[in-house]
Amino acid sequence: MESHLKFPRDPAALSTVSAILKEVRVSDVPPPRLAMKPPLLPLVIFSDFELDDLMAIAELWQWRAVHMGAPEDARPIIVFITDFKTKDGGEVFEKKLLMARMLLGVTLQDIYTLVCPPGTGNVNWTYFDKKVHPAAPQLYRRKDEILAAAAQDIVDVALSDSNEVVDVYFISPGRGLFGELLQGIERDHPKGWEALCQKANVVMYTGSFNTQGCTLRKEAAPGPFDYDYIGPLEALVTLLTIGKLGEEQ
Repeated sequence: MESHLKFPRDPAALSTVSAILKEVRVSDVPPPRLAMKPPLLPLVIFSDFELDDLMAIAELWQWRAVHMGAPEDARPIIVFITDFKTKDGGEVFEKKLLMARMLLGVTLQDIYTLVCPPGTGNVNWTYFDKKVHPAAPQLYRRKDEILAAAAQDIVDVALSDSNEVVDVYFISPGRGLFGELLQGIERDHPKGWEALCQKANVVMYTGSFNTQGCTLRKEAAPGPFDYDYIGPLEALVTLLTIGKLGEEQ
């Protein structure tokens, strides 16, 4: 049977969305919010902000807040792993931010957005249109600042007096950025890293796209390596498995 379900696009709405996307694109990338932050939930989510991820984050956020009886303004620690090479070029990055604003009520200052290094000829920032997204170099310039702020939030949750488990969700490819953030925690906050390893409940979506996008140790490759740092957190672990954990092309 042929489907006739249709959602007509309103020209006025399209114009409004286009204006928003343009504004987001030309705006400077702000630093992470370091002051006047809301209370943190013991919930850390690594995501590439695909629409299904954003819906999952909203549900996990609500579930954890209700479970804890947390304050209304309590928020999870959300790390956005960007891929300007194959997924987030053009206006995709802006569309993801717009959907995150609508579904989660967050802006770039409320999340931690990490980008891969540029590589030779900006290879990691060049989309199918052969253009470098303007956010990529801005995010890279702020990368150390973003990593430090995200690490501090995770450590604060891990070292809290609460006996609550810290749920850590890996629902996107790591691109080496998982490892870089967790490596920084181990190096700069050893007590926080130890506490996180003891408290963490790891949930990893191990579809082939995600596992192939996480880095494995190779003799000829520089670190950090995602799986070297995900592994120690797996004292308590749930694998949402589609494909084999650790497989890589």
